[in-house]
Amino acid sequence: MIFLIFVCDILFFREEEKVDYEYFFGFLFILVLLSVIIWQRNLTSRNIISKEERGYYLSNGTGIYAMIENDTLDNITINLEISQGNARKIKEQYEDYDFINENLEMYAAIQNIVGIAEVYIGEYRQAYARLKDTIDFIEDKELVHKDNILVVLYNNVGAMNLYYSHTKERDEYLEKAYELCQEPYMSLVIQANQSMRIGEHATRKQQGIMLREMEKLIKAAKKMEGNDGLVQYVVERYLEGGYMTVSQEERAIKKLNEYIIQIPDLPEYNMIKTEMLGQLGYGYNLTGEYDKAIQVLEQSITTAQKTVDENSQELAREYGRLAKSYGKKGEWEIAREYLKKMIPGCKEMLLREQGMLYFNIGHCSWEMEDYEESKRNYFKSYICYCLYDQEIDPEGTNFEYSYPIHDYLEKFYKAEEVEISYAAWMEKEMMEIGLEPDQWLVN
Repeated sequence: MIFLIFVCDILFFREEEKVDYEYFFGFLFILVLLSVIIWQRNLTSRNIISKEERGYYLSNGTGIYAMIENDTLDNITINLEISQGNARKIKEQYEDYDFINENLEMYAAIQNIVGIAEVYIGEYRQAYARLKDTIDFIEDKELVHKDNILVVLYNNVGAMNLYYSHTKERDEYLEKAYELCQEPYMSLVIQANQSMRIGEHATRKQQGIMLREMEKLIKAAKKMEGNDGLVQYVVERYLEGGYMTVSQEERAIKKLNEYIIQIPDLPEYNMIKTEMLGQLGYGYNLTGEYDKAIQVLEQSITTAQKTVDENSQELAREYGRLAKSYGKKGEWEIAREYLKKMIPGCKEMLLREQGMLYFNIGHCSWEMEDYEESKRNYFKSYICYCLYDQEIDPEGTNFEYSYPIHDYLEKFYKAEEVEISYAAWMEKEMMEIGLEPDQWLVN
């Protein structure tokens, strides 16, 4: 705006000279227009996140993780290696580094990288414990960039806790990260991880509020990311999942199709595209378009396999969605095949989810008239549900999950026409299965 001030100075302090007002106001208009354009461009350049800055963030499709800025580590290359399916290599390369006595900030940065790599190779509990231990260690130290380091660690633990039932703890870490954060884009990342809260038990009003907040977040992300950012894609996936929970499947399917074709064909977007395709396949399952669901879900599995292996919960979820499509078509053998492919990725899921997996395998086997396989998996389901009931109610008064399985087990008891009580038969069958708890998910 300095041009405008200069012109006004000519106008008010040199009145004795003849002025061509038509020329003057035309010239003034051009200068003002140029000033506005320059101001807008400067504003835009400050808001749009650079390619280098993007290299500090990556997403496994269900959450967004950040890396700790460090002059020594090549975070962009590490990000790319993880996205290309080399997370195990990254873990092996960095997990033995010990900088505690040399450089605490380097130590935190490396522990964070190893933790993220562990998420991608399916070692979720180990990753969670590693980052929590790193937080406890760093919180007691005096560091120049302590707040920035803790913001990243809090966010990553909060995002990682998606795999556990302790949602309160997850929320607390994300709240700590948001309160401490001073960087605009990192703040968006934290809000994105917080926004994934479309709960199955929320009221319709609560769901509406959540959906509107997600839409605002996507608009804010576009201003910073342009048209191909992690935040807007991840939040959009959850937004459309939210619309499906309020019975707006057609709307969600349309939007997901629009977004999927916009996602760049780059390794760092593999898992985001996987989740988008998976949500789309889920939507087609809801609308009964099973052939479309199968086509989309096969693509989601192929995309995921570029970045993660069979131990990934994200890949397991896609197998499960595809199994549902085939089950809905009555193709039980193919459905069971894909359910069994879920097993490696379900080792660290909640016991409730493990119980559901074995229940579904048992159901497919029943439909195939493979009764021994059906019985075996119904018992596995029963064991998982019993353990989950004990987990949520140590006093043993609540059998919400395990009790309904008896309806299915009793069919086998009656069919065998044995002369012992149901309780005695249950005990005998459990002993014959003979599996220790750590074997349930590998047999």
